[in-house]
Amino acid sequence: MTTQSIVENMLVVFPKVGEQQIVKDLDDAQKLFCTETGILDERGSLSTPSSNVAWSLPSDFREETDLVFYDSDGEPLYNGVDFYYDHEIIFGKLYIFSLTSTPITGLDDDIDSAYLHYKKIPTTVSTRSVDLEIEDEFTKALEHYLLADYFSKYPTLEGGVRDLSSASWHLKRYERLKLKAKRYVNSKNKGNGSAINYQHAGAHVLPKRVNDSILGSTTATQIEALTEIYTKYIRFTLDSSADTGVQTPTTAMIGYTDIIGTVSSNTFTFASASGDIAKDTQVIINNKQASYLWSSTSLITFTFPAGWGVVEIEVYER
Repeated sequence: MTTQSIVENMLVVFPKVGEQQIVKDLDDAQKLFCTETGILDERGSLSTPSSNVAWSLPSDFREETDLVFYDSDGEPLYNGVDFYYDHEIIFGKLYIFSLTSTPITGLDDDIDSAYLHYKKIPTTVSTRSVDLEIEDEFTKALEHYLLADYFSKYPTLEGGVRDLSSASWHLKRYERLKLKAKRYVNSKNKGNGSAINYQHAGAHVLPKRVNDSILGSTTATQIEALTEIYTKYIRFTLDSSADTGVQTPTTAMIGYTDIIGTVSSNTFTFASASGDIAKDTQVIINNKQASYLWSSTSLITFTFPAGWGVVEIEVYER
């Protein structure tokens, strides 16, 4: 079932809703269906891994499924064997950091390419000519979702009464198809599994496949490194139960050279000895009760609420 056929079917039952609204609601329905089922997969190539440790997530990113590394021959490299990294996703960005006492400013020299595998949301459906991205056997679910929504909102019976019985029926059909889609997603990962006994306790990693040249870095979604997006960038992770005095940035600084961050009680000062903090500096804080004041090109002062816990701060210029 195509976008056009769903729009036409909806206009037959609800002609007063209008095509533009139906297309918008269909777009929302497909994105919700993909989020709830994880039916769409994508692979993103991390740009210039040898000189970066942070990347901005693509706009269609929904959920990470894997992070893989390959050498120049396309052979897989293993975290915990070839290098010792961990990673986190916060503020719409991917950060990779060392698990040793030595910070990194780029990934291991043996890493020729790195890829983020993730669940994606579909591109926006803006007109009836835009193709739906989910498999054909599940597109009917989107029509059921819209009918359930519209029957519950718009009167179709005599006396201006909403047909809640039809709304309930279509919602049940949607949920049934959503369940089938989840089973379909799970079935794609099935194989001839067997029990594996390990001699030693701890985490074990099964051999990974080699890099598929057809899915090389030129065909994968390009995930830009922060050095390609920002002229200046720095991030701090602060903990009220442990941090006081001068703080080390969470990731390597970009553009900045002399920033000193200091925690004192409920205050964090972001200072530059060279006056490197421009007026158009952007700030993001994950604590909505926190505030900040740009005083000069040398100082930004952050004020946290009592018992502020863990606070993440991003400061950057594009």
